This record gives sequence, C-alpha cells and structure tokens, in this order.
Amino acid sequence: MVGIYCFILMVLLMILSIPVIPSLGLASVATLAMTRGGFKIISISLGTINALNSFTLLALPMFLFTGKIMNEGGITTRIFNFARKLVGWLPGGMAMVNIFASMVFGGMSGTSTADAGGLGAIEIKAMREDRYDDEFTGSVTAASAILSPLIPPSLNVVIYVSITGASIMGMFMAGLCAGVAWALIMMLMVQFFAHKRNYARDPLPKLREVWKAFKEAFLSLMAPVILLIGIYSGVFTATEAAAIVVVYCTVLTTVVYRLVNPQRLWEIFKETAMDVTVIGGVLAVATMFGQVIVRTKLPQTLVNLIVAYVDNRALFILLVVLLIVFLGMLMDGAVITVIVTPMLLSVLEVFQINLIHFGILQLVALTLGALTPPYGMTTFITARILNMPMLRLAKAMVPWMAALLLFTLAVAYFPGFVTWLPSLMGFM
Repeated sequence: MVGIYCFILMVLLMILSIPVIPSLGLASVATLAMTRGGFKIISISLGTINALNSFTLLALPMFLFTGKIMNEGGITTRIFNFARKLVGWLPGGMAMVNIFASMVFGGMSGTSTADAGGLGAIEIKAMREDRYDDEFTGSVTAASAILSPLIPPSLNVVIYVSITGASIMGMFMAGLCAGVAWALIMMLMVQFFAHKRNYARDPLPKLREVWKAFKEAFLSLMAPVILLIGIYSGVFTATEAAAIVVVYCTVLTTVVYRLVNPQRLWEIFKETAMDVTVIGGVLAVATMFGQVIVRTKLPQTLVNLIVAYVDNRALFILLVVLLIVFLGMLMDGAVITVIVTPMLLSVLEVFQINLIHFGILQLVALTLGALTPPYGMTTFITARILNMPMLRLAKAMVPWMAALLLFTLAVAYFPGFVTWLPSLMGFM
C-alpha cells in the first residue's frame, strides 16, 4: 500500500508543475519516511550510484554532443541538400526530403528534440520557400522527427537496455525495422496529400547535380555509416561507436569544414554537460524511485492484480500501450522508461512477452506521446520554430497521430513486423 501512496504522490507533485527531479526525489524520501526505518537510505543511495555507473549509459552524453555539433558544423545542411536532390523531384517534394533527411539524421542524433530543433528548422524554412502551408509543414516535420528515437542509435533504447539487460544489438535492429516502416508510411501519406493538394516539387535533377550534392555530403553521410556498420558487424559496441562518431564529427566540423571554432566548440561542450546533468539527475532519482517502489512490493501487487483481472495477453498489451501513451503526454520518454519498465518486467514474464518486442513497442508508444499535448515536446519545438500556437499544430497532427496509433497497434500485435531482423541475426 505504501508503494501506491508513493506513486500517487509523485503524480500529484507533477500535476502541481513541480519539476521531475524534485517530484521523484520527494516521493521516494516520503515513502522511506512512511516505512519507519524499514529501509536504509544508504542502500538506496548506493543502488542509485551503481545504476548510473554503467558503460552503456556512457553513450548518452556522446550522442547528445553529436547531435549538437552536427547542427552547428554544417553536417545537417549537407545531408538536407543531398536529400533534396535525391527525392525532391517526387510528388510532395520537400515533404519527401523532410522524411528522408530525418532518417539519415536519426542515425546520428538519437532524439526527436534534436531533430526537430536542428534539422527541423532547415526543413521548415525550405518548405515555406516552396509555399507549403504551415500546418502541413509543421505536421510533417514533427512526425518525421520521431524517426530519431526509432532509428539507431536511440537514447531511450540505451536507457531501456541498461535497465532490462536486453540485447542492445537486437534492440537497434528492431528499431531500424520500426523506423524504416514508419518512414515508408509517412511517404505514402505525403503522396496522398501531395496529389490531393497539388503541392510543388523540384524539377528532376541532372545526374551531375545529384553527384555534386553527394560529394559535398559524402563525409557527413559517413558518420551514420561508420556507426551502423561498426555496431552491426561487432567491431565495436554502441558506446564505443558513440565515441568514434564524436571524434569523427568534431574533426569534420572543426578541421575539414571549419565551421566550428574552438570557442564555439567549448560552448557545445558546456551545453552538452548541462543536458547530461539534467538527464543524469532524472535517471538517478528515477532509479531511486524505482528501487523504493520495488522494495514496497508494488510490482508484485501489480502482477497479482493484472493476473487476477486480465487473463488475456492481447488486452494486457493494449492496456500497456494506452498507459505509456498517456504518460508520454505528461512527461519525458526517458523518465517513463525508467519508472514504468522495472514495474512491468515481472508481468512481461507472466505473459511471455519478449524484452526486445516490448522495448520497441514501448519506444513507438512513447513517440506517439511525444507528439501529443500537453507535454508533446516534439510538437512544441516545431510549433515554436513556426511561431504557431501549439494547439493549431496539434490539430494538423491528427492524421499523423492516427496513423502512428495504428502503427503502434501493428507493432503490438504483429511482433514479427519489427523483430524479424534481430531474429534472423540470432539476437532473439
């Protein structure tokens, strides 16, 4: 019962607009106080420190830094220009470019907010110049930005793996399947809207123009290639890959392109450190919260409750999807991953749900929450770039969110849809 009070207190504090770190910390400390010395704060603190002392989590700051320096150093612009020459002549031209560029960018940044805030600004400017209406421009940009947490590397995948011990290679492969599938769905939707609304497209480029854009973007495109080939071939781990890409992108932007000077590089380091401090703080208190919840036997109570009233695997999966989407409307995906995952692990065993399947399902459901107000950070960033009220953009997002909901259900009930590649490669 104490665990339930802890969870309710956390939710109430967040509803009162108290930041995530104090909300989780206060709820955890209050629960410890209610146990009347049953738990030792020292053991909880040591558990929290050990949770952060993870080789896998070392990838987080490096992926964050990579996303920032790509936006500053011209890598993003070169990728976008190449994408425009490659697919800009198709119906829905700039919208197709938007999606294709986000696929490539997602292979380096790992977060939808980095995509929306960096590449998204370039995409929006180009689509406006081609006279696309702001609602369509914003909706495509926000919907394509969520490719970043799906296509490896993904920060939420790194966090999920650190909690569950699932195969990071298997998760990356399943994420790649999900990301490519969602990109194809978006492209089909763009084709529909383009024919219906007669959107502009670029003239068919000459082969030498495509070749020129490719040469200019070649070194930039090598970053995700190095990352993915290195990981999938087993040459290095995801964390080691992150370090290699950081060095590569830093040399590329400071020495080759010469668009980032030492002063600006130092500023990027400081910005990354601030972001990592916040994320690390959230992970620390969320881990403490999770340990307190486990020690109050709330997960066991939850398992017993679900088993008693939900004996259908399909119904359980639906309830989990609805829960994650709802929480995603209120808080950041990383926080949800740290809080919800430990509580559901025991239930997953009861219903024999594979960790890789559940991880990707949770990831896709979180992307839907990331688009949905009131939190909807990806939609919020896109609306801010457009200088548009968030509610206006949210209305334009309805068709895309409906498609993403159907996609989420497809991942939920047809796991082979996203797990065929890790199964083929022997990671399941």
